[in-house]
Amino acid sequence: MELASGDMFTGRLLQWNDEHLEIDSVHFGVVHVKAESVRRIYRLTENPLLVYSGLTGVAGWNVHDTEWREDGPFLETSQDDAKISGDFQIPDKAMIEFELSWPQKPNFALVLGADPDLKEDKRQDGWRLEMWDQLLGVLREHKDIADVDRVAMILPSVKRVHLIAYLDQLEGSIQIFTADGSPAGKISVPPVEGTKPGRGIRIVNRHGTIRLERLRIARWNGQLPTSIPKGEIAYHLADGTTQLGIPQGFDADTREYMFKVGDDVKRSSEADVVMSERGPPEAVEARSMATMLQDGTRLSGQLERVEAASLVVQCPDISEALTIPQIGVRALVMSPTAAEKAAEEGSGRPGRLTIDGQNLAGWLIDGKKTDEAACFVWQPKTSRTSSAIKSRAAGEIVYREARKAVPVEQAQVRERPGANFLDIFLQKANTPPAERATTVDHNIHLRSGDIIPCNVLSI
Repeated sequence: MELASGDMFTGRLLQWNDEHLEIDSVHFGVVHVKAESVRRIYRLTENPLLVYSGLTGVAGWNVHDTEWREDGPFLETSQDDAKISGDFQIPDKAMIEFELSWPQKPNFALVLGADPDLKEDKRQDGWRLEMWDQLLGVLREHKDIADVDRVAMILPSVKRVHLIAYLDQLEGSIQIFTADGSPAGKISVPPVEGTKPGRGIRIVNRHGTIRLERLRIARWNGQLPTSIPKGEIAYHLADGTTQLGIPQGFDADTREYMFKVGDDVKRSSEADVVMSERGPPEAVEARSMATMLQDGTRLSGQLERVEAASLVVQCPDISEALTIPQIGVRALVMSPTAAEKAAEEGSGRPGRLTIDGQNLAGWLIDGKKTDEAACFVWQPKTSRTSSAIKSRAAGEIVYREARKAVPVEQAQVRERPGANFLDIFLQKANTPPAERATTVDHNIHLRSGDIIPCNVLSI
């Protein structure tokens, strides 16, 4: 089950009425989910539409002698130019849902409909989602024709992207939507005569760290999510057809979905419905935290308390408070509130304190020297309290990393794939110009070892 907030969990449907769905969940027992919060329900077993249900580590992938790590079911690498690919038998018409995350500025290429037998990444292979500076774009290139579109601006504050691609390799088109159903980009390039549809997926990490956290592939019947009328649900049946209707509930005795079409109430067996989904949801209020479990379960809301062996989370979409065993938790993602963000924006100059092997992002605040502490008081980012630094403690505060010098003979211009198409088809991103360094003619070297760049006016 997938909720409008992006949360996901598995279970068995027990009841469905106008107000809530009763689910016997795998991790939390019987819970009641608000009906309006449900975005999509799809069957995990005996589902003819589902081609690939979710990540299971490196199983089914070829890492091409590069370093990829498993973190539960997820895949991650920090190696430059690391490649990974897999043959997933992508259908001619496919829906491909994926989620990628990164700790710092990303630089990657995700290729859908790739040739799984290729050992090297080729420009004219597949439908490519690539990073160009701060812009994520989608590109398809043949020898004599290409098309490109922007998908999203990836600002420094953005640490993940969750998208759904609707790929039609026979017609030669791809349409990208955000997880909430908003259009993000589309391109169209007619297939070249004699070429076969690609069945694989490839990821190339050009630089930094990239992490694949979600991948789901299903056969697509050509219906886009925006075409589902508000208040109705699309019931995708095992025979490939889709029935639109207003939900009327679920009969637990006969295991049948009930929905209204016109004035008639129809029924479809649970075995015949492989997926049911609503159209794009309205904006969902930001949550203060999200809990990720090892099996891909995701729940967001308010962290109520932490117990010896479990977390207690209150999800706005679920009536019951959820007790989550800590042993199954992979990550807790905290999101600062608007007030906390505003407080940080009005704080001091951000930097990084390195002391006793610890690295703490934050800023200096007003402080007074005492017998035990220096006048330096450090306010860590996302912390509610600050701390004075001991008088005899040794450390440093870095406000800007020094650029590493590169010998002229080793300096290389890194290829910027797709840049020519970006300049032709897209307007340049509104990125601020790089700050120019002040030109100085001399350095003063003091006996203490300090160095002061300067321009000598007189001696």
